[in-house]
Amino acid sequence: LLRDDIKDKRIMVIGGGMIGLEVAEKLCDDENDVTLVEILPELASDMEPITKKLILKHLEKMKFRYMVKTAIQEFGDEGVTVKNEDGKNENLGKFDIVVFTVGTHSENELYEEIKNDFNKVILVGDASKPSNAYTATKMAYEMTKEL
Repeated sequence: LLRDDIKDKRIMVIGGGMIGLEVAEKLCDDENDVTLVEILPELASDMEPITKKLILKHLEKMKFRYMVKTAIQEFGDEGVTVKNEDGKNENLGKFDIVVFTVGTHSENELYEEIKNDFNKVILVGDASKPSNAYTATKMAYEMTKEL
């Protein structure tokens, strides 16, 4: 995805969290026309506010459009249809590339299976709570103090 030969493409980024916004910025830097779709009411709510503001300011100068409170409805022959924040279906046309950066959820089924089989079983990172690398690293460091 982050190859230098992806230029002058029409790209949709689905998911407007921190990763989605950073991917969109990189793609716009490479002269692509990027549309970012986020189902939540705010872009990059998981991002540090000053960094978020700087990235959005940078993107204002690019071929960048974002839509919040918007859900994908269909990928069809006529392009991508979304339900926009007004609750109306809107066809955004065709895209050359679609990038999924949608949210994560904790996957801790194994933890649930074995937690009672050992004196201590610790969840760290996204298995505990989806977040970012900094938070996961900090959590891991704090957990080592308990061992």
